[in-house]
Amino acid sequence: MDADYDIFEIVAVIRDFWLVDAESYQRRYCTNHGQPLVPGYYVVNWPESIRARRFNEHAVFHGPFKLRQEAQKARDWIHKKRESILTGVSELSSVTTSNSSGMGLPTATKAKVINLENDKRV
Repeated sequence: MDADYDIFEIVAVIRDFWLVDAESYQRRYCTNHGQPLVPGYYVVNWPESIRARRFNEHAVFHGPFKLRQEAQKARDWIHKKRESILTGVSELSSVTTSNSSGMGLPTATKAKVINLENDKRV
């Protein structure tokens, strides 16, 4: 199994409340709804504020996927979307910062905003 430890990890849920992590360790997990996950592969991520990557109520499980390759494709897609969003926020932030300086700079007529539902920039 592989991991981008700071962002995402692919795990295999093997039975109720047990998974195999990216380092091939069997670990217990829990969910915020208290129900077990369907066996299969999942892409897991955590909020930015969480430093300890535990499979507890803070973990977000995306899946299940029947094949590990499907989970890898989903991880790559999620990672790409995350980078796109961060780039858009960064660009929007720099426009907002320069416009709020009070120096009479022209305002942006149309900032780049990402529409997640349609997967397009508008």
